[in-house]
Amino acid sequence: MRRPGEHLQPATDCFDGASGRKTGGDRDITPKQRKFVQLYLSNGMRATKAARDAGYSQKNVGQRGYLNLQIPRIKREIEKVLAKERKKYGVTRESLAMEYDDAIIVAKEQSDTHGMVKAIAGKAKLYGLDVQKIEDVFSLVDLLDDE
Repeated sequence: MRRPGEHLQPATDCFDGASGRKTGGDRDITPKQRKFVQLYLSNGMRATKAARDAGYSQKNVGQRGYLNLQIPRIKREIEKVLAKERKKYGVTRESLAMEYDDAIIVAKEQSDTHGMVKAIAGKAKLYGLDVQKIEDVFSLVDLLDDE
């Protein structure tokens, strides 16, 4: 039991509920962790909601959701599921960039400045460019649209 003021830590080991034995850090995730991963990936990657829905204590679901994302086994499981989905649907950075290019062209044809900037920002984010600067451009475009 935690003492007052003591914070949760990411689990490096966990206990197998069936046998009561300690499992190593490189083993499979627990059923509750697996449920957390499924809920996390199906709810728009909202860790607190996933922790709550997976059955973690209501007292610390926000902290537990964050800490679960720090556990290497859970990180690997999330990446494994995402990689499987990307392969299944043929999603690559290049295919997404082409979709953004199409959106930019459509927005230009429709004189939709905001849509065009939004597509450009999405593409920039896809390549890890500075999103804050892009958001500043959004603000400027919104101001210009209001005039």
